[in-house]
Amino acid sequence: MIELYDLEAERQLLGALISRYEEVDILDTDFYFNKHRLIFKCLGGQLMEVRAELKTKGWLDEIGGDVYLSELIIEGTYNPKYYINLISELSIRRNEIIKRQQDIAVLQDRTKDITAVKHIDCNRITDETGINNFSDNADEIIDLYENGYGDIEDFGYPSLRTNLKARRGDMYVFNASPKSGKTELLASFMLNLKCKFAIFSPENAPIKRYASILFRKITGKPFNDGMHQRMSVTEISECISKCSESYRFVDIDPSERTIDNVLNKFRLCVEKYGSEGIIIDPFNKIIQDDHRINEHHWIGRTLDKIEHFVKQYNIHCWIAVHPTKLKKGDDGSYPVPTPYDISGSSYWYSKPDVLLALKRQENNEVDIHIQDLRWTELGEPGMVTLVFNRVTGQYEEKEIF
Repeated sequence: MIELYDLEAERQLLGALISRYEEVDILDTDFYFNKHRLIFKCLGGQLMEVRAELKTKGWLDEIGGDVYLSELIIEGTYNPKYYINLISELSIRRNEIIKRQQDIAVLQDRTKDITAVKHIDCNRITDETGINNFSDNADEIIDLYENGYGDIEDFGYPSLRTNLKARRGDMYVFNASPKSGKTELLASFMLNLKCKFAIFSPENAPIKRYASILFRKITGKPFNDGMHQRMSVTEISECISKCSESYRFVDIDPSERTIDNVLNKFRLCVEKYGSEGIIIDPFNKIIQDDHRINEHHWIGRTLDKIEHFVKQYNIHCWIAVHPTKLKKGDDGSYPVPTPYDISGSSYWYSKPDVLLALKRQENNEVDIHIQDLRWTELGEPGMVTLVFNRVTGQYEEKEIF
């Protein structure tokens, strides 16, 4: 069996729980190492209480004695949530592999009933649907070689073309703290692509508020009264006409914002109004509707639903997420958020096709960090800086002197 485990993660988590015990959504069987399972079973108090419980059960020597417990205390992290998610995910993968191996063993053992492998439909076991031959697809392979990926689109900024390209059917995740410019950037990308979009942006509801953001970018003029000449009523009317043809704003009651309800609204926009892309800004406004599972696994299932929807309709998909509270560095600034800083689940690292992080600087510059791409044709990791114009609401190329 492929050994999927993380010794350091298990040690860090146990050390944290011994130092400061709290109820956590994880099982002893999620730990790979038996001694860690034994220690977890004895948690519930401070170090001496854990030690006493281990000694009572006769497990103290088996786990490595007082020396090992002391090592855990020294290494333990104060923020165990990341390690809980990681250990849970590794446990799920191990169990899946074990189940597959058991199924294979049944298939290889002629003395056993093949129907014991429940996920195999014995009536269709010879069905070759989904099994492809390279010769049968030769024309498509040659076309890819000669013409490349023709479905790639440009986000509209020359400095981004090397690092980031747009494509339908892929899931893009924008990791950004509040007030970092994510809504403004997503709106700019949307306008540049010239596609029809459906937008779920509860933080910018009702639609009139989102209109003020969008119209400012279209006209290059402020919506509100102030020091600079604002857009005219005529220009607003023109924007209303233009945006009504291309965009639908999805507004759902806070108590009804489940992923199924959001996707149903998007489905209507795609099938009835021809939407070619969806924006979820931000994801944390979607409420968890299945409390039989923890947040970690709910996020994984939710991202699977979004992925299936996006590939089914072959549309653009951009999701904005918020990281957990970041700690300032020694220089007083916040670090660039990583996928593991996103609240709730390590699935944010494994599920998306493209992962980006935004960091706004004090001089209106916004650094776009392209952190991971599943497909090389979509770009390459790196950092590109755009400048936000507070008057026009537009993102502009950074001048290089």
